[in-house]
Amino acid sequence: MIEIVIAFSRYWFALLFGAAVAVSFAGMARTRKNYLAFGCFTFVIFILQLVCLRIWGMDMTIKLYPLLSHLPVAIFIIVYLKRRG
Repeated sequence: MIEIVIAFSRYWFALLFGAAVAVSFAGMARTRKNYLAFGCFTFVIFILQLVCLRIWGMDMTIKLYPLLSHLPVAIFIIVYLKRRG
């Protein structure tokens, strides 16, 4: 159990860092509204990852990492920030 908690903590920080860098490179304006939207977005993505963990286990969740992290961040940038992919 402790291994899963440590692995998911690392997973959470990697998601936060990677998404923050991506939206920063995409030119997200530093407004309270955007920070709130980004915070809610990362929280929802993390909950989705927890659901996948409960359904399929850690091995499958890690294999699905690009679909669970990269794709939603790209969609957030395209839809919310209105940037071209």
